[in-house]
Amino acid sequence: MSPDGKKFVFAGYDETNGPGNVPLPDRQGFRRALLNPNTIEVFDILRKERVKLSGLSNSNRYPSVSWDPFSSKIIYFSLSRNKDQNGFYIYDPVSLSIQQIKRGSVALQDSVLSTLENNNILVGVKNTSISTAGNLGGKYSQSLNEIAIYNTSTKERIPINIGRNPIQYISLLPSPYFRDSLVTGNLGTSSGENINRLQLKTISFKTELGPKRIRQQSTLTCKDLATQQCNSWLGTNFTPDQEGGPPDSAYNSCWETQKELAETAETCMDSPLYLYGKPGTYIKIKIGTQIYGSNAPQEGGYYEGFLTGDGGLKIESRSFSNISFDYTPSLRRLPKLNYGKTVKSEEVAKTLEEYGEKLGLNLAEIKDLTVSIDQFHSPYVFVSFFDDETSKVILPISFDPVPDVYRNIVFYLRPLDNPIASNPPRFEKIPQRKGFTAIEVSSIIDQ
Repeated sequence: MSPDGKKFVFAGYDETNGPGNVPLPDRQGFRRALLNPNTIEVFDILRKERVKLSGLSNSNRYPSVSWDPFSSKIIYFSLSRNKDQNGFYIYDPVSLSIQQIKRGSVALQDSVLSTLENNNILVGVKNTSISTAGNLGGKYSQSLNEIAIYNTSTKERIPINIGRNPIQYISLLPSPYFRDSLVTGNLGTSSGENINRLQLKTISFKTELGPKRIRQQSTLTCKDLATQQCNSWLGTNFTPDQEGGPPDSAYNSCWETQKELAETAETCMDSPLYLYGKPGTYIKIKIGTQIYGSNAPQEGGYYEGFLTGDGGLKIESRSFSNISFDYTPSLRRLPKLNYGKTVKSEEVAKTLEEYGEKLGLNLAEIKDLTVSIDQFHSPYVFVSFFDDETSKVILPISFDPVPDVYRNIVFYLRPLDNPIASNPPRFEKIPQRKGFTAIEVSSIIDQ
């Protein structure tokens, strides 16, 4: 909504690639999400008028749009076939001018929160952990691990020290807006430390809220959603599990951007259960803890379907490459792990690949694991895993019929400011896969 409360801004679709309306019965009563919004539009509440912003190409995609409270201009993210044109832009509805304020892939890390004076913008790094997302509405849907001031001219980025706990960004308002000194703060440079510090006197709330959310039971995995979006937009026909990655730089750039945007928006999840065996075998699965956001139809944690033979399950005439869901660990207090490895944040994927191979995961399972882990913003990460027995307690699953081989691996990742000492992990003997084999792979990020 505009700062004066008279207009809405939203991403729309101009039916370039077919009609956007589907009869309600055909959607089983659910809204149909726009995978590829290609317009930005403004709706005037008083005049009941809807107007498209001029000067924007409908061949681009606009997954993020908001009204800037400081300048009363419109901030949006544009995804283009030309990677150099990707980034955040600001649109002046009065002069109809457009300015790029943050360019390219770096925009994936920082979300633009507001413009400031002297070519500065306020940016934030979103916390994508499911445990910090509550049911408080759109204003509170995403917390931030970090905020910073970014200068669009010098490209200098100055972090603001907010401590280690996530914060909720609501809005940026002028200081006279708050008359009560108890809820106002100062943003400046501490004389004792050469860092910027945000000081705010307010009430402290619990930073982690209950994870339960009501979602339509047809949510895609992040990689599947990104694949659909980019194939639809670019006219390609790549698959999510294409070995070695598609040889198309435009597609790869689109896929990486859309996957991270989907993860941030919580429109997908990745915690897969792989089921191997004779195609057509009928099985029942019960997840023994609270789950939500499943990619496949289920009721009360129960799944029923037929093995597809390649790790997936066919349910109600639909085939799923794996069963994915988010879950609440059945253990209130996780056992302390004294084995593992502390690595730099950029080495997490490599370490997971190494551990996955030694734990007997195949290439597809390892790839799904590494792409499901979000980028860390801490200098170091402690990487470990729970043994098979403990993992089956953390995430209890039962099967009918009972698998010939069932393995459950819960990886553990903990962001750190400094390295910690630990013992090297010991890898158990890997059982040979045979007959009906179930492989569950998930991860817990200890924030």
